[in-house]
Order: sequence, then C-alpha cells, then structure tokens
Amino acid sequence: MSPQIINSLLDVTPKYDTIFTDMFGVIWDGEVFFDGVLNTFAALKQMGKKIYIISNATTIGSLMSEKAQRAGLKLGVHFDGFITSGDTLKNKISKGFFEQVANKNDYKFHIIGRDNPMLFQDISHRQTYSLDDADFVYISSLIINNVHPQSLDMFIPDLERALSLKLPAVCANPDFFAFYKELKYYTGGSAAKWYEEHGGTAHWIGKPYVNIFEYAINITRADKQKTVMIGDTLRTDIAGAHNAGLDSILITGRGITADELANGKTLDECYQTDAIQPTYLLDIIK
Repeated sequence: MSPQIINSLLDVTPKYDTIFTDMFGVIWDGEVFFDGVLNTFAALKQMGKKIYIISNATTIGSLMSEKAQRAGLKLGVHFDGFITSGDTLKNKISKGFFEQVANKNDYKFHIIGRDNPMLFQDISHRQTYSLDDADFVYISSLIINNVHPQSLDMFIPDLERALSLKLPAVCANPDFFAFYKELKYYTGGSAAKWYEEHGGTAHWIGKPYVNIFEYAINITRADKQKTVMIGDTLRTDIAGAHNAGLDSILITGRGITADELANGKTLDECYQTDAIQPTYLLDIIK
C-alpha cells in the first residue's frame, strides 16, 4: 500500500495521542527551529497531544532540552521531553551493558570522537586515553573543536588501530550523516559502518534499532497504536518506527530524504534502498 500524502500534520493527529519526532532536518536546522514548527506544536499541545523529540544524539536528553528551550521550544507549551540514544545507552550501562561488551567487569573504554562527560559521569574512571589499554571503543560525536567533519580521514587511524586490537565498538548515533544548516556532515554511524565493513564488531544504540523506542515507550507510557513517529530518514526514523510497531510520517521537503531527492533519486528508489515505506508523506511540518 502506498503512503498517504498529507498537507499538514494536523490532518492526521486526531488519530494519535502521542507524537514522536526526530530533531535535525525535521524541526531544527542545527541552529534554529524551522518556520511553522513552534506554532504547529503549540496547537497540538493545546489539543492535548504529547510530543517527544526522539533523537540519535549521543548526549543526554536533559542537555538537548536545555539547548532547545534557549532557542524557543518551551517545555509544556511545545513539547513534553527529549529522549536520546545517549539516554538509552546510559540506561543500558546501568544494567551491565558495558560489562557484556567487554566480557569482563573491570573494563576500560576509549572514546573515538568528542568526549562525553555527562553521559559517562558515573564511569569516568573507566575511560582510558590509550587504545592499547581499552577493552572496547565508544564512537562518539565526530565534531571536534566545533568542526563538522566532511570525511572520516582524521578518525581512520584510531579505527584501524582498534581493528588491529580486535576491540568491539559501541555507537549511539546510527545516523550516517546530518545537516547543520545546509552543510551535510559525517556522524558516528558512518564511522561504525566503516568499522563493520572492515571486519570489526559494532553494537548499535538508537534509531532504527528497537532499543531506543522501547526505552521511549517505557518512559512516556505511550500507546503504540496511538503513537506516530515523524522523521526525514527512511533508514533510521521510518524503519525504526516500523520495527517498533509504530505508524510514521516521512518529511520529504527537508533533511536526508530531501537531499536524496535533490540528487536524482525518486521516492520509489529510496523505498527500495531502505526496504521500507512510511505510513504518510509530508513536505514540511505545518
């Protein structure tokens, strides 16, 4: 069955009590919220809807929420909370996930990419700056000194060294790319994909994997049958919603899918590449 084309988010929201939405490329360009998003979300909140931002960000949701509120997204007025892959990972760490990855209790891990002190504040003593001392690597945000990488080149030496040591990797951002305004840049998922393609083992946390949706549903107490996921990426947002048993809305006027369409792909070709279709198609949130 082909996706239903809708003109506004308000066209279908009477069917749903809870809205999960991606952030980058859907409601946010990396610096500001897109026109129309705040008004639409405020109208939905006045209708009694619950709105949660479900992000593959490796940081914790409270920090994302603070940043969003400084930019004008008001808690209780426009949204009800942030849930990130970082939150999901932190919850899994508390249940022994890193011990399982390392196959030992007294483990050490090395970060490839930017340090993440809030995420690892309870286990900071287990971080090592030497790959030779590590039991596994954590692939973090690849942004270094506020520079968004246009290639993986600067990370390849560490990835190759980790491969030679046969270290497993953990990645809490399965996105391959993201946008900062009009700039498309590499994210942690690209490094983890490279690692797997070269023979390494990677453990993935976040969309499209069910772990982040299970965590979000548990936190929000959402009814799956009355929840819809909005995203710009078939591979993560839409496939993740499908894997979790949720309806979905694909944004085609901004973000990753819009970029693919602008570069010559058709929607049918996008569907074939990712072997998934959304429930609805929407140009932009309005």
